[in-house]
Order: sequence, then structure tokens, then C-alpha cells
Amino acid sequence: MITPILAVSGLIVGVLGMTGAGPIVSRGLVALSGGSLLLLIILATIACFVMGMAVSLVVTYILLASLVAPALVELGVPLLVSHFFIFYMGLTVMFTPPFCPVAIVASAITNDPRTTPYAVGWASVRLGIVAYLVPFFLIYNPALILLGEPLNLVIHIVTAIIGVFSLSIGLERYLFTHTNWLQTIFALGAGIFLMMPNWQVSLVGIGLLITVIFWQWADSKKCAI
Repeated sequence: MITPILAVSGLIVGVLGMTGAGPIVSRGLVALSGGSLLLLIILATIACFVMGMAVSLVVTYILLASLVAPALVELGVPLLVSHFFIFYMGLTVMFTPPFCPVAIVASAITNDPRTTPYAVGWASVRLGIVAYLVPFFLIYNPALILLGEPLNLVIHIVTAIIGVFSLSIGLERYLFTHTNWLQTIFALGAGIFLMMPNWQVSLVGIGLLITVIFWQWADSKKCAI
């Protein structure tokens, strides 16, 4: 099983090296972004989805490492972070429509005619939303992959874990009971703020999450009565 993957990977790397397509694509992405890191990340994400379809994960990573990662490095993203970014994005292709082979397999396993592959795919997108957000936060907060001072690493990892918990509340719209729209917005906002590298912004996120928790606790008591 490994031999065909290595053979294809070797062909891709060889073709990119002989034609010089890698540097051309990287320079093209940087030029299109106009020097904006956020725009480059969005373009790199699109490239990851387009190039990641219909090939194995190993081939996807090698292809993206040759074409997309150099563009991120050129705009100052650490090498390790850029490779983590394309690796994460390459993984999300597996359950993101319209490709979503994992969702197709899951749909077949259910053996339920009402469960279509795309329905499972969109459910996977909702449940796996953190997998889309983490690569973006990695760019701006390398501490999430243990790059930085030990104290900062501990702080950012703890706040990121709490942020994922808060995002889960907002996406599932449930904690002690079903959340209303304002509670959902607070939970989603808290999750995003908690994953930011700025500690002042994280404090705002903690405040929003505490508000949601006590609000939900009060609502659950009313429901019990």
C-alpha cells in the first residue's frame, strides 16, 4: 500500500522540481495576497481544498508542502507552523463536501436511506469546526504548537482548551439546557476570543463564558421548577 503512494509522491516532487512550478505558485499566492497575511491564509486554504481532493493524505501534504508552505514562510510564518497549517487543512478535506470520502463511508455504514453522504458531510463540518479554526489560530498564536516561553505555553494551551469547550456550547446550542440566540453568540464569541494570543482579549472571552454558564444555570433551574 505504501509503494504506490511513495511512487506518486516522487513523481510530484520530481515534476515540481524540473518545471519550477513550486516557486511560481508560491510567488503567485504572495502576489495575489498583496502582502496581506490574512488574505494569503485564505488563498492557501482554498489551495489546500482544491489540491487535496481525490488524492491520499500523504500526497496531499507533499503537494501542499511544495506549493503553499513556501508562500506562508515568505510572509514571516515560522516553517513548522506553516507545515502544521497545510497538514490540518489537508485533513479537513476528508470530511468537507463536496469531496468528503470519510462522510461517504460513514453514510454507507449507517445503512439508512434517509442519511445521504452530503448530510453526513455537513454534520461533520459542524462537529469538526475546530479543525478549521485551529490552523488559523496557529498562524497568529504559535504557542499552540509549543513554540514560546513555558509560562505563555501553559496560558495559551489552557485558554485554547476552554475556548474549544465554549465553541462546542455555541455550536451544539446546549449546556445545562438549550441556549437561546444571545447565549449562542456569547459562547461562540468567547470561544474565538479565548483562542486569541492576546491575554486581554482572552479575559473578555472568559467573562462571556462565565456569563453564559451562570445564565444557563439559571435557565435550567427555571425549567426544573
